[in-house]
Amino acid sequence: MKPNNLWILGDSFSEGFTSTNKWAQDYVDWKGYIPKSFGDIICEEFGYNQKNLAVGGSDNYTIFESLCKHIKVINKDDVVIIGWSDIRRFRIVNYERWLPLNFGMKKELNFSGINFSYDTFAETIVNRDNQLFADEVNNWIHLLNHLCKFKIIHWTPFEWKIDGLN
Repeated sequence: MKPNNLWILGDSFSEGFTSTNKWAQDYVDWKGYIPKSFGDIICEEFGYNQKNLAVGGSDNYTIFESLCKHIKVINKDDVVIIGWSDIRRFRIVNYERWLPLNFGMKKELNFSGINFSYDTFAETIVNRDNQLFADEVNNWIHLLNHLCKFKIIHWTPFEWKIDGLN
């Protein structure tokens, strides 16, 4: 019998330590080996094939879009774990691709060429720290729980400081 898949979506908290992100490489170097992620442990324990689609720095729109792109190949006996990101993260279009923006970005970053000023970025971050953005993600969660035929687990490492998934 073919094992089921464990699909993992999210940001760097779900991505695992084989990532090319500097923080992951620094941690691996410090440990002296590649630690197991929660996906690795679950797959070993339950015999799943891991399909990790998580990408560090992802915003919730990118995470949701990743699920939408892959939902047609997720089987009813598969398990999906979604690590929702901070509600203040968002994305804009940079030429013909998405550019993720988050609250940790510095004013020194080059915003030229994307028709988006640092002031607009900073004001958007403040605007997004609002209950309505938590409600939006919670509504997506309710929709997914209602429509999906596979087992789906939602979590976030972020304290939204407002009512929502914690």
